[in-house]
Amino acid sequence: HGGKSFNAEMDPTLADPPAGPPTQYPDGWFGGVQIAYDWHLPSRFVIGAIVDASFADMEDVQPDGNFIKQSSKIDSFGTARIRIGYAEDRVLPYLTAGLAWANLQYGESCPEGAQFGFCRPAAAGPYNNKDSHLALGWTVGGGIRVALTSQWIVGAEYLHFDMGSDTYE
Repeated sequence: HGGKSFNAEMDPTLADPPAGPPTQYPDGWFGGVQIAYDWHLPSRFVIGAIVDASFADMEDVQPDGNFIKQSSKIDSFGTARIRIGYAEDRVLPYLTAGLAWANLQYGESCPEGAQFGFCRPAAAGPYNNKDSHLALGWTVGGGIRVALTSQWIVGAEYLHFDMGSDTYE
């Protein structure tokens, strides 16, 4: 979009619409499950496999010009990774990397009552377009696990996801 809109020319106090779609920052909640198995090598190195899935309700809606609203939502995401670490007594610092996926929804809407040209130059009236997409990418991170007993482990982990970039029209 960019440049002056018809609305801004009629009322100079209105801001120009942004150039291009707005950046989305979905927020909300998520929770999930993780299944992992570690092989302890004689040299104290540990190699593991991890699969996790999280279910989410994370979304964002941003204005994009006059009446248009752009929306994004994450319903679920997960990873399939390997882990390598070095065990020292009951502590295991490790690095991890693997594949990542996310179930994404995106949309664009124009409300009832919008006049010709305010949402799309060639379309009049309201619309509500939505679609979903399974995004595939990669993840890398690290963490630490501490064995409290032989059956209970606590830990902290950081993961960086990269799902690439997509353009939706």
